[in-house]
Amino acid sequence: MLSTTASKVIFRLALLCLLATSVVAVGCAQPEQADLTIDAATRTQVIDGILKRLNDSYVFPEVAKKMEQSIRERVAKKEYDQITSAKQFAKTLTNDL
Repeated sequence: MLSTTASKVIFRLALLCLLATSVVAVGCAQPEQADLTIDAATRTQVIDGILKRLNDSYVFPEVAKKMEQSIRERVAKKEYDQITSAKQFAKTLTNDL
């Protein structure tokens, strides 16, 4: 039998998967938008905004901190510096998170 904590985690993950599937289904129905060119300031603004939201509202604060640390390390290694495509940046950042 699963512990209450494990059951809650499994439930939350299942709910997250359901929501993600719904978002993808809705996104598929919309026409594809043109890609945008982004610069260093935009990348920094996006990263800072996402990490702030993660730390402010992620259900597991300790996980949010680990995610922030991982992204900050990638920034320090300049892994995002050559990305100028908004779509590629969004895909890369999503995968890294």
